[in-house]
Amino acid sequence: MVGKLGDAPLAAVSLGNTLIYIALSIGIGFSFAITPLVSTAQGQENWTKVKRILDNGVFLSFIMGILLTTLLIVAEPLLFYMDQPAEVVELAIPYMHIVSISMVPLMLFQAFKQFSDGLSLTKHAMNAAIIANVINVMLNYLLIYGEFGFPKIRISRCSMGYFSI
Repeated sequence: MVGKLGDAPLAAVSLGNTLIYIALSIGIGFSFAITPLVSTAQGQENWTKVKRILDNGVFLSFIMGILLTTLLIVAEPLLFYMDQPAEVVELAIPYMHIVSISMVPLMLFQAFKQFSDGLSLTKHAMNAAIIANVINVMLNYLLIYGEFGFPKIRISRCSMGYFSI
């Protein structure tokens, strides 16, 4: 969707995603440990342990989300060393700020998803992921292009923050 906005915005999203995908891989990989722990505890019918795994998994995923958000923000200066035009880097940094905030909710979702997968309850997580993707595509379209009365959001560095309408 960003490709229609021009070369620089498309390059900025691609550049920002290089670091974001590393963080996503770390976070999602971290949460994969929940599933076998839950299924083992369920197989033993140790419901106290199942609850403890959920509590600890959610807590640790929340902490991991904060750490990944921090890591992405701290890693932003690396973008200047990737031999990219300054205009692209300047557009990639606010994009990364916005996307990095999603690490905490993503990690919380992952904790609950992996927990439900461990209990063999995969349908609800799948439905949530499908619905979230549909909403994401619709909001991207509405906010990138400013359609149906929605403001067209442009990301740029300015004294008032990163958004301009």
